[in-house]
Amino acid sequence: MIERNLAVTNLKQFAKVRACDAINFIKTTTEEFDIIFLDPPYNKGFLQEIMPLCAQRIKKTGIIICESALNDEILQKYYKFTLDRQRTYGKIKVSMYRHEDYI
Repeated sequence: MIERNLAVTNLKQFAKVRACDAINFIKTTTEEFDIIFLDPPYNKGFLQEIMPLCAQRIKKTGIIICESALNDEILQKYYKFTLDRQRTYGKIKVSMYRHEDYI
């Protein structure tokens, strides 16, 4: 569906979609990213493990957006990426992190 939406919006040439284990991928890639969007299984500790890794692989000008359950514990800061905004939608929250130099 993501690839289809990218094609319909003519954005496919600007994106890479990976269907793989996110933690293994982020640990082994040398790429830096502009945007990282995380929508992991809730209440499994996944965010606590992957957020520090993402903060090391994203460009200074990038953003990390993560969706989680309301009771999932996430930190205010991962390395130099700080919670910029957080919104709740029913039983979920969406959190956006930016580099501290860009807040």
